[in-house]
Amino acid sequence: MKPLFVDVDGVIRDLDYAVLGNHDGAWAKEVDGMSFIDYVTKHRDRLLTDTPETKYCSALQYWARLAGPNAFKFLTSQPKEWRPYTLAWLKERFPDIEIIFVSKPAEKLAFIEEADGVLIEDYPFFKDYSRIILIDRPYNRKVDCRRIKDVPEFLHTLLMVRVDEDILNKDDTK
Repeated sequence: MKPLFVDVDGVIRDLDYAVLGNHDGAWAKEVDGMSFIDYVTKHRDRLLTDTPETKYCSALQYWARLAGPNAFKFLTSQPKEWRPYTLAWLKERFPDIEIIFVSKPAEKLAFIEEADGVLIEDYPFFKDYSRIILIDRPYNRKVDCRRIKDVPEFLHTLLMVRVDEDILNKDDTK
């Protein structure tokens, strides 16, 4: 069984919706003349704790109850100023799941490589997607890798990783 890691923003926490009220399909955004990251940092007390869940959050909560607290870990790249708020948001929904914070997306790649793991993610700019399964979003559609388009595929993917199928190379979703 490969270790499974799950990203937070864009996968189970809907930060785009919290900030913009929609999903405009772009990765890099400006909000009120600030970068998306700076805007969220400025309003972190409100945005990072009141952010709605994505459609995958309740499915992951269900999976955590079925498979147990060691079935996956969160691996998220967050500015240090966001971390207490993200931790509170996650602990409210996943009290027993381990959370690993890194500072840069590239650190995620090194982490999952060393762990020989798989990461469910939405980020569109990794140099290597051999250990990543993408949540399908308009901003990452140019990336060629395994992807998840809906909740049934999400649950299927969690199961396949759990039973140690070659989930990264097998595309049975067509």
